[in-house]
Amino acid sequence: MARNALERCLGNNWRLFSLAARKYAQFHGERDRTWLHIMGIHIFSIYPTGVDLTGITNTGIGDRPSSYHHIQIPAVKQTSPAIANALWKERVHLLQSGLLPGQRLTATMIMTDLQGFSTISEKLPPEVVMPWLNEYLSAMAEEVQKHQGVINKFTGDGMLAVFGVPIPRTTPEEIAEDARLAVSCALAISSRLPALNQSWSDRDLPSAKMRVGIFTGPIMVGSLGGKTRLEYGVIGDSVNIASRLESCEKDRQEDTCRILIAEETLVHIEGKFEVESWGALPLKGREQKVNVYRVLGGERSRK
Repeated sequence: MARNALERCLGNNWRLFSLAARKYAQFHGERDRTWLHIMGIHIFSIYPTGVDLTGITNTGIGDRPSSYHHIQIPAVKQTSPAIANALWKERVHLLQSGLLPGQRLTATMIMTDLQGFSTISEKLPPEVVMPWLNEYLSAMAEEVQKHQGVINKFTGDGMLAVFGVPIPRTTPEEIAEDARLAVSCALAISSRLPALNQSWSDRDLPSAKMRVGIFTGPIMVGSLGGKTRLEYGVIGDSVNIASRLESCEKDRQEDTCRILIAEETLVHIEGKFEVESWGALPLKGREQKVNVYRVLGGERSRK
């Protein structure tokens, strides 16, 4: 009966809810877990396309709730099983009245952008641009997942990926590991571009060059929006700096993928990657200069 009531309550969302439960069961080997817990007035589900936290007011589970909040936070398909598992363990603490409470934590952000995308969009019809762009974004998403990051949003031809959310990483070792994974992820994305460009060239599609900005620092995360629309927000100057690093001195790009980091990330990865100093540079919208470094080489062997 509980299942039938839940199905009536969720309506068209029941199929996704059921698939989500199976996704969770795959991670944990619980074959009989075809639907997840009802926790008081909250329902927590892991969708195959995202972690969905649905807050329902106490109006009776069999009726359509008068208040329905939808929050998508880092997608299960774009996060590692370890993160999905951590979210599940912390499900009670993640919800307050259907909202994700704000958290201050330290994370490493990746901001990416395609060079000349506006020109590409101008020359090609949208029905050609979209599948081309999806191939590129799909490759990036795969690497973010492999490196235990979370895609917060796609920004048209780019993305914001975060390493160190939604479960806070508190020790210096954990924060340093997030920074290492972020830089390694950027290099992995870079290594995939030649094959993508060759494939596009064979199909008379444009090649791609991209820029990446990476910064480690404090952020606030939690629900962002209002009653009708909520999303998982990542806010803070650290996000802005990652974006400014990506767009810094756009003409200084020799390779298909340029990766810039700040000293705040370098201190966590020093000795693990080959970098060159670009010195203290002014970034748009900032009064103080930032010490910028370009990542040149792949990750060195870890002993």
